[in-house]
Parts: sequence; C-alpha cells; structure tokens
Amino acid sequence: MASTVKVLSSEADLTNTASNVSFAQVVRVHNLNGATKLLTVKDSGGNTLGTLSLANGEIINIRKNARDTLSVPAATANIKAVKIAHSY
Repeated sequence: MASTVKVLSSEADLTNTASNVSFAQVVRVHNLNGATKLLTVKDSGGNTLGTLSLANGEIINIRKNARDTLSVPAATANIKAVKIAHSY
C-alpha cells in the first residue's frame, strides 16, 4: 500500500554536515546509496541523540525537533531527505 505524504520542501542529499532539513519536524529519508549507512540525529547543541542503520533502499520517517539535525558519514552519497508534514 502506498503511503500519503504532504511534502514541504525539495528533496536533498544528506551529508556529513549537520542539516535540520528546512527546520523539519518530520523528515522522510531514503537510502539510495547501495549499502547500509549510519544516520546520526543530534540536538541543536550538537549532542548526539541517537544513530541508526539505514539499509539500502529503505525509506523511513524521522520525527524530530525543528532544530535537531541529521547527518551521515563523510563520503556518503545518495541518502535523500525531504521535509514532510505527516505520513499515513
């Protein structure tokens, strides 16, 4: 079954530079890298809140505070992120 999302920004690559993804509170993340990659969530002060492994092809929605950030390790390509309002 397809999910329904309200898209609030343009999709962009996540990098090793922390991004709040347009101050999103819900972010859709899609791993198109070809391998499992680590995703890090940090608070606005740079403190790590948690990490998770994102399998190749996996799509997840992450709920976070608007100023919390997402990042992936250096030299990681094709991890896409977009701000969404909700997902059903």
